[in-house]
Amino acid sequence: GGDGDRQSALAAVDDDALKRRACRAASALAGVEQAAVRETVVRRWTSGIPQFDAHNVHGERMRVARSALLRTGRVSLAGKLFGDGVGVPDCIASGVECANSIEFK
Repeated sequence: GGDGDRQSALAAVDDDALKRRACRAASALAGVEQAAVRETVVRRWTSGIPQFDAHNVHGERMRVARSALLRTGRVSLAGKLFGDGVGVPDCIASGVECANSIEFK
């Protein structure tokens, strides 16, 4: 979650530049020379995980709403519709954070 802008920028990179970038990153992680990379394939899953708007208007609206609700101590927002990301780990983290923010009496 939170990488929407960066991921959108990568989607616009041409395949050869993306391959070079991925090879540099993989080589650095594995501690090998780039020449050791023999083959690369780019698969674009444009309908995979949705990306958020570039200016994060929705995220800002959710921060304002959460701030107002936090003052009540009884209501909070969680999940993909509320700007926390769309992956399962994002939604779980959102639910945990939400539950921890509510005052139980």
